[in-house]
Amino acid sequence: MTTATIKAGGSSSSLNDLKCLKCILTRQNLSSDTLDSEFDDSSDAQNWKYGQTIELFDGSLKKFRGKISQIYKVEDEKNPKIRVVAKNAFEELEQIVYQQRTLAYSNGILSGHSISRVVLGRAFNGLKLTVAEQARDILEYALSLNADFQIGTIDLDSKMVFDECRDISCAEALCRVLKWSPSCRMYFDYNTPGAPLLHIIKLSALENADLQTHSGLVRNYSAKRREDLSASSVSIKYERENTVDDASYLEIYEDRYPADSVPDKKTIVMEVELSGSKAYVQSTTIKTQTIRPESKDWWRDHVACLQDLEDFELISYSRSGELSYELVEGCINETLNCDYEKDTIKGKVSYTDSDGSVVTKDISIRMVTTTAQSGTYSRRVLTQTVEEIPSGLAKAIYEAASPVQYDGSVQIVGGKIENYFGKNITLYRHEEAITLPTPVYYGEEDIANNLLSLKFGPSKNLYPDNIVELFRINRSRKVSELWLDSSSGKINASTSVTIGTVSDTQVENENSFSRLVISSKENDKRIDLNPEELEADETLSLHESYVLYNGYLCKAKIFMTEPQYE
Repeated sequence: MTTATIKAGGSSSSLNDLKCLKCILTRQNLSSDTLDSEFDDSSDAQNWKYGQTIELFDGSLKKFRGKISQIYKVEDEKNPKIRVVAKNAFEELEQIVYQQRTLAYSNGILSGHSISRVVLGRAFNGLKLTVAEQARDILEYALSLNADFQIGTIDLDSKMVFDECRDISCAEALCRVLKWSPSCRMYFDYNTPGAPLLHIIKLSALENADLQTHSGLVRNYSAKRREDLSASSVSIKYERENTVDDASYLEIYEDRYPADSVPDKKTIVMEVELSGSKAYVQSTTIKTQTIRPESKDWWRDHVACLQDLEDFELISYSRSGELSYELVEGCINETLNCDYEKDTIKGKVSYTDSDGSVVTKDISIRMVTTTAQSGTYSRRVLTQTVEEIPSGLAKAIYEAASPVQYDGSVQIVGGKIENYFGKNITLYRHEEAITLPTPVYYGEEDIANNLLSLKFGPSKNLYPDNIVELFRINRSRKVSELWLDSSSGKINASTSVTIGTVSDTQVENENSFSRLVISSKENDKRIDLNPEELEADETLSLHESYVLYNGYLCKAKIFMTEPQYE
């Protein structure tokens, strides 16, 4: 029996002490690594819990770290057992829905949000991301939700195109992104402190592992040349439909690699649709008039109670602003390219009313003022900018698809999975190479029986089974027309109506009287309060006095001046 140990719940025990009946470690590209174990039902494993972190060691070498996803009892004709299945952090990537951050308005307030309608390949500021940059953003989002891994080496240089998706997991997003870089492998390095390192590396940068098939340790193997997967050239035709007003035109650019190649039956041909530009004329009509606060006619136009007066005196006026024109109709927006401000114009007027009262009014008019004159203003605006053509994508796919691929499997007695997984394997028989260096995409180590099974060649999770499938990596992609500027919360140009600042003139006034005359409409009786009849510094007001009334001394309030001694 092996001397491997398992650490769970803070304590470590050997597989022997745990009465382990089966322990199989499986590792694979772009899928969950799994530790599938069975124990006698009297084992301490019965105390383990769902979601508990579990680690597998071979001496001081850490071979696996994950969380228990299944734990249950099984019983056959021999004896009851406890089965424990643990999966690594890739399962968390499958569970977490990938979201991108954006600024957007909520109840009129601009604030940060995370949305699951995502555009793969597009950054927060709207710029394009490379495959490596987008992959890192997906992983960083998963880490923000406490996924159990660390980001290791991401060694990719492929470009990608915008791909709009909705409600996809981080694992799905990662698989969609890495399809644009088919010559890569993703694997976890567990032999590190804490959470494992997740690496995404080009095939050409993987370490090499040589295996002698005649060593006596290889139980069986197979290796098949896959000339059917070898592409002679790659032709990517980028298509953009651009719109100017109501007219559209098609733009096509071909990226071919090798550049001088002639298409044949093994040429990979893709038609990749990109977002084109959309331009429209945006028009705004406004009406303005000159501000003339020094003119009585201007005040009549704005204050209704002054319009019926034969004459009034403009005592004074003032302004808080200084622009020349008042906005009467329409709205000010970015189309006009002009200055505007909220202005308050105050004035004091005086006039004699029809009954003889002398009225003084303090008037305040609030309005929108601008430098723009009346007219219709137009400009051409881009509501959608063109998506850049990714450079070098045809070359990247050609370099992944043109070499002769090998597809095979091998069983090794006493083999250790970490010595081969995440590496390029080359099979030798004596001095003769049976295969070229080929990546291992699947490994299964039966720890209890000391047997390792490997599969090498194009990864079935990432790479097609035949060259026909290579034509289809672009078919599930959706061209993005979501042109939201995530860093500002604005939608580009006129994809929405621009409201702007509308005309909003408001008038307030307060009255004071230099002479107040109250008259009866039925006869010629009048009450005339004229301050001019008072002596200097005199005030007419209510005073409390004693008067003789019906033979009694009574108290009364009398409207009079302050009594003076003669």
